[in-house]
Amino acid sequence: MGGPGWIEGGAALRDGRRVRIRAVQAADEPAILKLLVSLSPESRRLRFFSSATDLGRAAHEAVDGRWPSMIGLVALAEPDDELVAHALAVPMDPARAEVAFEVADAYHGQGAGTLLLIRLAALAESHGIEQFVAEVLPENHDMLAVFHDAFPEHVTFEPGVVTVEVPTRAWRSARERFKPAGAEAGRATT
Repeated sequence: MGGPGWIEGGAALRDGRRVRIRAVQAADEPAILKLLVSLSPESRRLRFFSSATDLGRAAHEAVDGRWPSMIGLVALAEPDDELVAHALAVPMDPARAEVAFEVADAYHGQGAGTLLLIRLAALAESHGIEQFVAEVLPENHDMLAVFHDAFPEHVTFEPGVVTVEVPTRAWRSARERFKPAGAEAGRATT
């Protein structure tokens, strides 16, 4: 996969549940489709800007590429390895990548998206990506919070469809805030 060795491995969520994070694999397509199908219509609308998305195609595209076409990470719930979150970065040019996430509804607000964002930023930086860009619907407060939680001092918002831009190098300070040792009770850990 490349990048810092800590990217793949176990992590604790805010509620104490544990996940294992690893690189997305072609064999993950059925599990990603299951995750997408399980999302509430509102979660799908917020993720895809429509609830009428071809989920099979989205699942296929999520696993149908390797760097430099894209990179992705998944979070698997321990102990049964159910895929509960997915993040991907698709290069827009040599220095910027668009990022997107899906998190199972039962895992919203527990830090899975933040964990994936921090680790994906470290991985992307190791591949020369300097900036993440995400288009987020203004009412998608959960996704906006993920960016703010990870990179509060680096998030830039633009009006309309909210365009979030963050430097990938900010993963270092974010990882320090979310470290298990000395972390506040209830915070996600990397």
